Amino acid sequence: MRGILKTFVFAWNGLVYGFKSQRNIRIHSALSIITLLVANFLQINTIEWLVIFLCMGLVLGLEYLNSSIEELTDLVNPQYDIRAGRVKDLSAGAVLIGSIFAFLIALIIFIPKILNLFNSFYSIGKG
Repeated sequence: MRGILKTFVFAWNGLVYGFKSQRNIRIHSALSIITLLVANFLQINTIEWLVIFLCMGLVLGLEYLNSSIEELTDLVNPQYDIRAGRVKDLSAGAVLIGSIFAFLIALIIFIPKILNLFNSFYSIGKG
């Protein structure tokens, strides 16, 4: 049981280290919080919540993976090397792909609800 607990402690330490040391992790975390606030305000349904959580987990997970790949690349090859740069660029590209698709999914979920909200306010104002 202690071995399992230690693995959670190590994982927690990684989360804390990543959050403290990586600007992009903090940016994605802040955007996740904003997304949660908007989703709550727009009262999205259960399926939409699941999709939003999946997207947030994917993007944050990719960002942590990208940060670990960059850290490992710097450890293995501290001098500039074009191949090491490509490794970093590829992992950053994975985060970008995940982020773009998460953003598109958020637009698909949020825009109709925002439009309905505006339509409701507009019809109240006309009434």
